[in-house]
Amino acid sequence: MKQTIILCLFCIASFSAFSQEKVLELGGIFSQNKSKHKESYVISNKANNDLVVIAKEGSLINATLFDSNYKAKYKLSGKPLSSKYSIIGYNIDENTYTLFYKHIESNGKFSIIQFDFNNSIMTSKKLDFKLKFERYITSFIYHDKIHIFTVKRNSSIANIYKFDKEGKEEKNNVDFGEVKFIDEHGTQVKLYDVVAKSYFNTYEIKPNIPNPLKINSKKNKIYSYKNGLILSLDNEKTYTQLCYIDLNNYTLKHEVYDNPIIEIKKIKESNSSLYDEKLFQIASSNHQMAFTIRDLDSKKIIKEYKINKEDSIAFKNSAIVLENDGLLSPFTQERIRETEKTAKFLRKVCSSNIGISVYKTNKNYKVTLGGTISFSGGGSAPMLIPNAGVAMSIPIASGGNISISAGVSTNSYWYYDSYKTRKFNKSTYIDCLFDKNFNHVKGDITNNVFDNLNEFEETLEKPTAINLFFHNNNLHYAYFDGNDRTFKLYRFEN
Repeated sequence: MKQTIILCLFCIASFSAFSQEKVLELGGIFSQNKSKHKESYVISNKANNDLVVIAKEGSLINATLFDSNYKAKYKLSGKPLSSKYSIIGYNIDENTYTLFYKHIESNGKFSIIQFDFNNSIMTSKKLDFKLKFERYITSFIYHDKIHIFTVKRNSSIANIYKFDKEGKEEKNNVDFGEVKFIDEHGTQVKLYDVVAKSYFNTYEIKPNIPNPLKINSKKNKIYSYKNGLILSLDNEKTYTQLCYIDLNNYTLKHEVYDNPIIEIKKIKESNSSLYDEKLFQIASSNHQMAFTIRDLDSKKIIKEYKINKEDSIAFKNSAIVLENDGLLSPFTQERIRETEKTAKFLRKVCSSNIGISVYKTNKNYKVTLGGTISFSGGGSAPMLIPNAGVAMSIPIASGGNISISAGVSTNSYWYYDSYKTRKFNKSTYIDCLFDKNFNHVKGDITNNVFDNLNEFEETLEKPTAINLFFHNNNLHYAYFDGNDRTFKLYRFEN
């Protein structure tokens, strides 16, 4: 099949009002048939800033390798795997890129597609690797190598498999025996007992994008941290458990951090969030809310704020937002309402899933405090420790040398879509600004990169094959434009 590649590199330093720049335009990687399902997958090589754009449509998959200036170097085409396989990650070895796939309906079937650009060869094969008496949890990328995280049956032993580019595995164990896992009835159980249940969903937190409150309100979350991962557990109301997994020696360190103290009534809801090596914790009753910022290493409290139901909230930078999230109020026919009643804020937060969302904007921290109520139906998150195809799947926070995947490991579009639409949730929250010492800063909250992206996307007409990812420290938005039949890539300045 003859295909044409049109490459447009815009070197002009002019940006639109939305601070985006088109850096790439490709023709011919998809057919002109609008009815055919199209998928894109993009791999950023942090070592040399090369970029691989992979396009899948019907019985064709093709991959194009670009250099750091978005200039095409090589292209390969071939036949994709069956639709019963989904991408869980990749390996990078110079100019050889290997995609790893897991069978959707099987706990133990894995395959790879390898793009060897130096030798112009594309190959695919099933792996001999099989899971025995263990549950697949997630996959993640560390130092450009895919790792698979599993749990041994009826135990608190986790297995972490590291793969080379040919699909050969190296097995390592992590013992979670000292960690207190609690089921939905408050009973202490083993790790396997909870990962096999749907209530134990663990969600990826990405440090370089605005994570929606509905993700941060989850009780179990995974973060990247230095040379490892942190599993955060907030099932107990009086404390937070952090499990530090060192990926250099596969050891586990378990730490417990007390939640903020509520003097009025007992804690009804609590949660936490990690950001910039700080632990943000929140606890609330219907009468009082407290949140603290702790240093992770010393465990010392850096700052503490409290809200009483009789008081106004002096440190908020927004009104108290009552968001119906698509469900129109029968009285106002509005999706968003506002109030200044602190008592109402506390009451609604305590009747929902409480959480803290933290994001750095300019030199300040934007902190969202509140709660969400999820409704059944669409928009489920990529899960970290409950899974795809089985009860669980895990993506991991993309920061430093680590990124975690459930499905397409580089695609951050779900987080953006959740941020802009907040589908199937009711939310009550306040937005606050703090300086580097976590003192309150007065003023308006400026747009973040997702706000800018939303304004840009509203100018597009039904984009498809969307991929959102970080490359060379900037957020990139890729999509297929059905009007002119080209695949376009835009870079957004942070």
